Formats: sequence, structure tokens, C-alpha cells
Amino acid sequence: MTTYAISNPIDRFSWNRCLSLWYFYKPALGIMLWLWPVCVCVLYLGSLLPCLLSSYWAFSSFGLGLCSFLIVFSPLMLARVKGREATAMLPVTPGERLVFLLLFFCVFIPVIVELTEYALYGLSIVAFGADRLQPITELITQSWKTYQRSYGLAIFASGFGIIVTMCAVTLANRNKVLLGVVACFGSAIVIGIISGIGMMVYGFLTGLFDSLKNSPLMFAGDDLESLSMINSDSGLGAMITWTLLITAVLSLIIEAICVGLMYRKFKKGKA
Repeated sequence: MTTYAISNPIDRFSWNRCLSLWYFYKPALGIMLWLWPVCVCVLYLGSLLPCLLSSYWAFSSFGLGLCSFLIVFSPLMLARVKGREATAMLPVTPGERLVFLLLFFCVFIPVIVELTEYALYGLSIVAFGADRLQPITELITQSWKTYQRSYGLAIFASGFGIIVTMCAVTLANRNKVLLGVVACFGSAIVIGIISGIGMMVYGFLTGLFDSLKNSPLMFAGDDLESLSMINSDSGLGAMITWTLLITAVLSLIIEAICVGLMYRKFKKGKA
């Protein structure tokens, strides 16, 4: 019988107990430590080959794009955890268990995937030169621009799929994998629709203000400009920025709800 090095819980949060949860989850989640980097290598190869074959550049983002699914759907591995009774009787507080899972899936796994990607990217530049890897470079650059445009809030949108999937797997009593995938895609579609509506409203207001500003029958340009809240950054760039901000805020709200639901389930000892 395996003995887990976890001390008895007390009211205060303990990092020692929190991190010791690894001994319990290792049989189910340990495989990710080597399988995920291997998958990244295979997917990166799927992006590298089209770059080297310049006539197939259009397919160069396919492999790296799939790497994000390794991060988003990583909580599905929680379905491999056996024994709900043993899980519910773990001598840890609900907060410690929740923090461990959030750190593992929202921090540790993304770091492993990203580090593997950047290591392969660096080796590819050394081996083949930066010019031949231009599509991959543009993809990585665009990812950083997304965080810049959203003032860093895009990180909440990045963690959205992870937390929603983890919440669905945690709350589900059966068909955990199926419900996790459906919940992630369903929530993403809802956020996409709401963000699209927000972008349409922003575009309408931008056009309205521009029309009023250029109309000799309406306010003077300077007066209208002082009333407009979106005069500092007009055009497509501003629309993208606002869309990213709306998506990030909506993601943060849903993530907070999911975290609350998971904590409640852990507290009741039913997961």
C-alpha cells in the first residue's frame, strides 16, 4: 500500500500539504511530464516542415496551433484519478487542493509546453536560419502582441479553457472527458458571441463619432473629440484591443465562478 507524505490538515493554509498532493496525483498526472513534451515535438515538426518547404508556408501554423490544446485540455487527465472516496478523504483543506490543481494545470503545464516550444524554435534557428522560420516567428510575435494589446489581461483568456475544463471534470460524476470538452467549447462560443457583439457596438460608436465629427451641422471637431472616449486609438487596432479586453474580462468572471464551484465541491468532499 502506498503511503502519501501528507500531514494532518489544520485551519491555516500549508504549502507543505498543498505540494505534497503530488504524491497522490502522480499516478494519474505524472505521464504528462514526458508525454506532453513529446507531443509538442511532434506538433512542432508539423510546423517546421512546411517552413522548410517554402511552397507550403500556409500550413506552418497548424502544428503550433494544436499545442494550445495540450494546455487547454490537460485537466481531462483528472478523469484518470481513481477512487473518489480516497480523494474526498485526503488530509488537506479544500483550498490547498484547489491551489495545487490550479498551479499544476494553469502554470506548470503551460510552462512545460512553452519552454519546449521555445527550445525547439531556438534549435531550429541555429540549424536552418531565421529567414526560413519566418512563419513561426510571426506566429510567436503575434502571440506577444496579443498580450500587449490587452495590457496583459489576455492571460485570463488564456487560462479560460483550462479552468472551465477542470471545473467540468471536477463537477461531473460520469463522462468527465466528454463534459470537459463540451463545456470548454461551449463557453468559448458564448464568449466569442458576446465579444463579437461588443466589437460591433464599438464599431458602430466609432462610425457614429466619426460621422458627427466630420459633419458641419453637428458639434465642432474639438468639442466632439473631448466627448469621445475612443478618440485616442481609432481603427482596426483599437477594435482588436477592445475585443481582447472584453474577452479577458468575461473570461475572468467565468473563471471566478468555476473556481468557486470547484472549491464548493471540494469542501463538500464529493470530488
